[in-house]
Amino acid sequence: ESGADEGRGLVQIDLNYPAATGTDQARRDFEIVRQMFFAGARLDHNGRQVLIINCGRTVGQNVDGWYRVPVTISWFAHIERS
Repeated sequence: ESGADEGRGLVQIDLNYPAATGTDQARRDFEIVRQMFFAGARLDHNGRQVLIINCGRTVGQNVDGWYRVPVTISWFAHIERS
């Protein structure tokens, strides 16, 4: 059947650093990720396009000896059926 489907989803990236090393590197790395996946960015792959809706982070926390900062990227895609 012809037409199109709407796809929406999330990608989570966990930035991990040795515990007690500070949060400056986490902030810098998040800014790099946010510059790559900013709201409105369009990514192409094999003729399909994904629109980035949002890129944000939550508060970092210590997990099993690591300082972890979860980064969530929300996306949308309009996929043509073949």
